Amino acid sequence: MSYIYLKLADLKNRARRIAREDGVPRQQAHDLAAQRGGYQNYAHALRLLPDGNVPKRVAVEIRQRWREREPRRWGDASFSIALASPLDDLLRPHQLVEYLGGCEIAGPATLVSNGIMRDLDETRIDIGKIARTLQFIDATALRPSRAKRIYPKSSWHNRPPIADHDHGWYDAEAGVHVLSTEPYRDDAATVPEQLAWNDKWGWATLPVAWGSIYGFGTSLYLLCPKAYLPRLREKAARLEAGSVAVFTDEIKDRFLRAAV
Repeated sequence: MSYIYLKLADLKNRARRIAREDGVPRQQAHDLAAQRGGYQNYAHALRLLPDGNVPKRVAVEIRQRWREREPRRWGDASFSIALASPLDDLLRPHQLVEYLGGCEIAGPATLVSNGIMRDLDETRIDIGKIARTLQFIDATALRPSRAKRIYPKSSWHNRPPIADHDHGWYDAEAGVHVLSTEPYRDDAATVPEQLAWNDKWGWATLPVAWGSIYGFGTSLYLLCPKAYLPRLREKAARLEAGSVAVFTDEIKDRFLRAAV
């Protein structure tokens, strides 16, 4: 079972219960409680969770309908993640594109996916992608974008050689578009074809050791003009130091509601 902590005291309370129920030392209980909240360990949670009574993180709920033909059943699935900002501070309706296409903001803490009804397993996969997208946006402040400027000279024909599962993002403060791509390899940034592409267009390819939004064994790379690379490195570092990427198995265990 996993938990959402809005402040450090919530984690400590859970740790005390774990120590009592599982009969483990307090230090181990703190690490277990942190891991069940999506952190690497207690030290990781200590850096991110506020130590006070004012919540710094917001529980955001993702909802989606599901339906299966055999056996005939249907229901509402929902899953919550903890973010640093309310949903309506992170996104505007026109930014619900790319991985968030078909979604609707239903309040400061609720995102509803109104796509085609899928079976329960497919719904978990969809919610996982949405959850990881929100984590990405929350950490990087990059917003989804369909602008053609995510490619050199604004042309899809100038896609990078490693391109797979392309998605666009926009840094409104810097006025720069960023391309994310998620190929099925973990060495894509160093292949000769990609290095040559970087040199040709004056771009940079940044591997991100966080996981990927698409999932299914892909790796995440962010591409941008070289002048923007220092700023993008800072954003990637915040993502890597933040909450662990939510994946499908965790969603299966943490579904809050699946009415049949």
